[in-house]
Amino acid sequence: MSTKLFVNMLVTSNSMHDRFSHNIFLLFLGISIIFFIIKKINIILCLGKINGRDV
Repeated sequence: MSTKLFVNMLVTSNSMHDRFSHNIFLLFLGISIIFFIIKKINIILCLGKINGRDV
């Protein structure tokens, strides 16, 4: 059953494949944006600690 499903996924049209890869791209883009925001927040917190303020 699972092999049949896998073969069906391999044989599906190019538009489906493009949509799948586009979703993967959006997922990676979202993850990288989240990491960028977290890094910015960490930098702001570190600057606040250096300046002696509680953020």
